Amino acid sequence: MSKRTTTTHTVDMAQVADLNLRLKDHPGSGGTASDLGLEGVTMSGGTTLPGSAVLVRLAWDGAPEFPDIHGHFSTGGGTDGALVVRLHTQALRKLSSRLHAHHIWGQGSIPDARRR
Repeated sequence: MSKRTTTTHTVDMAQVADLNLRLKDHPGSGGTASDLGLEGVTMSGGTTLPGSAVLVRLAWDGAPEFPDIHGHFSTGGGTDGALVVRLHTQALRKLSSRLHAHHIWGQGSIPDARRR
C-alpha cells in the first residue's frame, strides 16, 4: 500500500469517526435529509428518503482507498438508522459545516472560507 493510500484512508476514516462522535454528543445536530440535500434519494428496494428523516450516524464500506460513506437516517424518535443512503461529497461538506468540523471531502476540495 502506498503512503498516499494510507494517508487518504486515515483522513477519511478519522473524519467519519469525528462526525459520528459529534452526532452522538449532539443528537439531531446533523440535520435532516432535506438539510443535506438528500430528500427523495432512492434507497435500496426502490423507496425514497423522506426529507424529514434525521441523520443518526455514518458508516463506510468498500475499498479503504476510496470508501463509500453511508448516512443512516431515522424517521422515528429513536436512533434506529434503518434508512441508509450513500453520501456524496456535497452532502459530506454540508454535514461537516453543520457540525462545525473542518473536514475536507473530495479531490480538489478546499475548506469553506467561512470556517477559516
